[in-house]
Amino acid sequence: MALSKELQNFAIEELKTLARIPSISFPGFDHSEIDRSAEATAVLLRKSGFQNVELLRIDGCFPYIVGDWFVDKKFPTLLLYAHHDVQPPGREELWKSPPFEPVIRDGRLYGRGTADDKAGILVHAAAAKHYVNLSAWPPVNLKIIIEGEEEVGSSHLFSFLKQNRERLEADVIVVTDTGNIKSGIPSLTTSLRGLVTVEIEIKSLKAPLHSGMWGGAVVDPAAVLIKMISKLTDDNGKILLKSIGRIPKAKKFRVPITKKEFASMAGVLKLNSVPDDFVSKTWYEPSLSVNAIQASSEKLANNIICDRAYARIGIRLTARENANRVHKELVRKLKAMTPSSVEIKITESEAADAWSTDPYSKRNRWAFEAAEAALEKGFGQKVVYMGCGASIPFIGPFENALSAPVITFGVEDPLTLAHSENESLFISDFYKVIDSEIEFFNAIGTQKK
Repeated sequence: MALSKELQNFAIEELKTLARIPSISFPGFDHSEIDRSAEATAVLLRKSGFQNVELLRIDGCFPYIVGDWFVDKKFPTLLLYAHHDVQPPGREELWKSPPFEPVIRDGRLYGRGTADDKAGILVHAAAAKHYVNLSAWPPVNLKIIIEGEEEVGSSHLFSFLKQNRERLEADVIVVTDTGNIKSGIPSLTTSLRGLVTVEIEIKSLKAPLHSGMWGGAVVDPAAVLIKMISKLTDDNGKILLKSIGRIPKAKKFRVPITKKEFASMAGVLKLNSVPDDFVSKTWYEPSLSVNAIQASSEKLANNIICDRAYARIGIRLTARENANRVHKELVRKLKAMTPSSVEIKITESEAADAWSTDPYSKRNRWAFEAAEAALEKGFGQKVVYMGCGASIPFIGPFENALSAPVITFGVEDPLTLAHSENESLFISDFYKVIDSEIEFFNAIGTQKK
């Protein structure tokens, strides 16, 4: 089933509307934009057929949007998830077009949030709108939750779930915040890595100093921070924390992507920097990244000793690690490495464990079989099962609390550049994912409770 032109236009124009709102949940940005994004999302859901749409907050958190479309108690109930907050734009000078002015180029829609994850909201909304356009009811009961703080760790999620569990109970959870291994190849994600992040500030001076007049007699906080970071991994990139155990032998995977294609999609400058087991490295092994590091800046660089240095470090984890243990050890190690000649400030974020599921288990199989069939209809291609190196803190707690299968698919592809400059969405895949979700509703709807 191909989407009607009417539904395609609805999906792309409504996505542009949401993507124009800079709903950045990180500290230091205008958080009134998140409220504006939540209101716009609520309006969208109402016009898509959802009822009882509300903005909910707990403990002053960013707004969640919830709603439902109840048809018949005999039908299965699906809980649809996406998030409306986005990452900061990054280096705006590297964007080929303004990050919050979505524009189409070469079959892709560019702009912050066009893929991660406002496209996920539109997949759910457009799939529901399909039935509105037909003056029909969906063959399933629908519940929806759109989160407002996923990009900053979902720190209120556990409390929100506890307070709203009955309202969110469902037979299947559908998450549209992942992607495909390659454009045009439908993919179902069965594992996600966990995440631990810390921000580090090293200070040694009240103000920057002339490096000629003071160099050698005062401590350089940038040099101290660099040394500390370098001691977190060995020369091969292995993380030097006891809470991260021995990495098992690399798995071999048959995937429709070569090492050369992977390097090209990632924009790698030298092919020999990519390991042969690149799939295992990104799906099933821990990794450490320096997300940001700053003392002065390239534009402002001159002959000074900076007064402070800052870095943000992120560690991706597998199911073998406990995120809280890794988090505590990382903080302890950073404090132990800090020379007494400087001051250190560590800002911690919520730790998130990895997640994995077995699509062939007794609980999950019926839902995965329906999802596989739906995606193959929507894309006209065989489905690939894959892991994902990213993290979605929402999934584990909700799966455990609701004891329901979690189906994860999405619109991203290796050229999306989520979290980076020039984030984009391949419009053809966007329409195919919407089509697939409609097919999934239909497939699940045939399995009456």
